[in-house]
Amino acid sequence: MFPALIAGLADDLAANTDCVWRPHGVYQEDEVGIAVGDLPAEPHRAVALRVYGFVSDGQGDETVRVQVRVRGFPHDLASCETIADRIRDRLSFLERVTIGGYAVSGIFHDSGPLPLGADENWRYQVSENYQINLVRDILPTVDR
Repeated sequence: MFPALIAGLADDLAANTDCVWRPHGVYQEDEVGIAVGDLPAEPHRAVALRVYGFVSDGQGDETVRVQVRVRGFPHDLASCETIADRIRDRLSFLERVTIGGYAVSGIFHDSGPLPLGADENWRYQVSENYQINLVRDILPTVDR
């Protein structure tokens, strides 16, 4: 769902934070890699972006809910929280921008950080949830 929006978010985060976005998903160990969907096995520090729902108002505007899942270095919760903080600083209350070809009227932090514990490699994870409000053009219809 909304692949252009998610790719646009990845582009925006790569341009405005210390995260790196490569659609093919190959990252250096010292980078904070961005992925679509699930977190990749490497690098240690990574961000996964996923749409988990949307609502249309029937007038052309939509609210898209996006989960931002963040993972840090092994045994280092602070590294995970630092990444999440930088992303929240960038996205919260961002308004009147175009992301992935969509006109975004506003982005709002919905919940988080929600601690998800550590994976099998002791890399802590948190989840942040955002609402992205889209304004979509509606083509006029013709009664037949």
